[in-house]
Amino acid sequence: MTREQELERLLEEANSEQTEGDRFWELVAIALPRTFHKTSLHEAVAQNPHAPPDLLKKLSQSEDSAVRQRVTANPNTPVKILWKLGAEFPQQLLDNLVFPLLFLETPDLICKIPTATLLRLFELETLPDYLCQKLLIYGELDTRLAIAENIKTSARILQQLAKDSDSSVCSAVSCTLLEKSGKYEDALTAYNIALAIKPDYSWAWLGRGKMLGKLGKYEDALVSCDKALNITRKYREAWLGRGWVLGKLGKCQGAIVSYNKVLDIAPNCSEAWLGRGNMLQKLGKYEDAIASYDKALEIQPNDYRAWNNRGCTLEKFEKYEDALASYDKAIDIAPQHHKAWLVRVNVLKKLGKYEDAIASYDKALDIQPNDSPAWYSRGVTLEKLEKYEEALVSYNKALNIAPEYHEAWLGRGNILEKLGKYEDALASYDKALNLQPERFWSWFARGNVLDKLGKYEDAINSYDKALDIRPNDSQTWFARGNVFNKLDKYKDAINSYDKALDIQPNDSQAWNNRGMALHKLGKHEDALVSYYKAIEIQHDYYEAWNNRGIAFYQLGRYEDALICYHKALAIHSDYSLAWNNRGLALYQLGRYENALASYDDALDINPNYSLAWNNRGWALEKLKRRDEALDSYNQAIQFDPNNQTAINNRRDLLRSTPTIPTCEEIIEFFGSALSKLFS
Repeated sequence: MTREQELERLLEEANSEQTEGDRFWELVAIALPRTFHKTSLHEAVAQNPHAPPDLLKKLSQSEDSAVRQRVTANPNTPVKILWKLGAEFPQQLLDNLVFPLLFLETPDLICKIPTATLLRLFELETLPDYLCQKLLIYGELDTRLAIAENIKTSARILQQLAKDSDSSVCSAVSCTLLEKSGKYEDALTAYNIALAIKPDYSWAWLGRGKMLGKLGKYEDALVSCDKALNITRKYREAWLGRGWVLGKLGKCQGAIVSYNKVLDIAPNCSEAWLGRGNMLQKLGKYEDAIASYDKALEIQPNDYRAWNNRGCTLEKFEKYEDALASYDKAIDIAPQHHKAWLVRVNVLKKLGKYEDAIASYDKALDIQPNDSPAWYSRGVTLEKLEKYEEALVSYNKALNIAPEYHEAWLGRGNILEKLGKYEDALASYDKALNLQPERFWSWFARGNVLDKLGKYEDAINSYDKALDIRPNDSQTWFARGNVFNKLDKYKDAINSYDKALDIQPNDSQAWNNRGMALHKLGKHEDALVSYYKAIEIQHDYYEAWNNRGIAFYQLGRYEDALICYHKALAIHSDYSLAWNNRGLALYQLGRYENALASYDDALDINPNYSLAWNNRGWALEKLKRRDEALDSYNQAIQFDPNNQTAINNRRDLLRSTPTIPTCEEIIEFFGSALSKLFS
């Protein structure tokens, strides 16, 4: 017999009605792992109604909650054990076949059930009406009051308890029902009425504190919690509420002290471990926070909040894979909790798993389709994936739900700009600015799109608005300088680049573009200094090497220019501009064959490079290859009909080239001469 067959035989025996008492003890004594049936021998014995009561008593102490759950549902379990386990598994107690029979035997049995178990039973929506009737007839006042005060008590049960003969029970029911229905102002009034009748009612002080907390009045809520604790010092729920309020006030250390007080009273209070973990996380004590969440989960493994917050802490700790595992546990427990899907997104993005992040957004939006921030964030993530059309759809969704969502208008503008729809992008930025005119990024983005539309003066105005809000933003000063360059306002451009460099001295692009503006002003020595600074910061900045070469060329230092062009090409060998400029320097040095080779390299990379075709023509002229030179000028003009230099060079070449007369012209010439001679 195989191991699996043996296990299956033992399970059949454990489940059988024919199995006798002693054999059950033997089966329990067999230490076997869980089988492919996803159950165990202990579970099978625990649910068998023929198992001996003494054995069921022993199994009630099992560390396995599945075993204890089955013992609670077993009609052969001793009554005292049922009452004890009922606090943990109220539904199984209610479903136990022996439960209603016990009430038939003992009408006032409700007085003998521990309060902790009764509280859990009366939380069940499925609780039969006869139990509520028993409570009203036989229940002790303290028991009825405890059930009325329990926020988890079924609303149906509370409505029946409202008929109680004792006014204090009715008052508690009123408070609890209002709180359950989310009517916090009315509930606060009800708690105040209860306190007017009974000023030392600690439960009402705590309830008052909870309602004040729900209404955002945290200082007043703290006073109420302290009042409750002055009356009942070891009031676990009041210490718990006090910890929550202190957390809301940002007093994390004080909150931890309160949660520790709870744990002194009830070491297995998972809520206190959870709250303590939250406070430790806020204090940046991530390892201690995780330890607290682990304690909470040891007590209550299905608390999705603890799994979720544990994930957040691990994320802050940069343990992204572990964080993801915690988030996944939270989702397994509460798959319809849309915020759990959203926090999962953050760690997926940090892991670079953007496609998975989109899938999480989709899950969250299936649950709550009108979550405009989720649609917005989905758009941002799609933008990262360069799925611009899909991102635009997400931004539009966000705006359909929340038309005054500033960030979504800004994000929409960014996408439209990337799609080349500049006028539409400008309209989106204007919409964002109508909503929030003091937002820096909207003015900055507006300036960028106006630049692309060639509306340079308007772009400058937008950048100036951005700088009014954030005067030390080097990026805006840099962009402003670039637009001034396009307006041929080179001094203004240099002033803007200088501002950018005062703020960010290591901006290689700003140094390079400053050099270009100086070059336009004919200040080539100063331009060299700027290009050198750019290269000093970024050694592989091939554009700056090329521009430095141009400055040397303008100063007539052609060998130095060549060195710079070589540097640029060593970094980026397909840089056609540097090959062309190298050709120019070689031309000036009289090295026409080498110059021609450089122009050819430029044209291999960019066959439509009109300027290189023209320069190639120059070199060919120097090499007396006039026909090839003419062809090069023709190519230059073909690719750029407005290349006036090439047009002039072609014209001059044609004028300087001697023409050989045709045979017809020679015959005509001599015929004319002879006719004149003999006339």
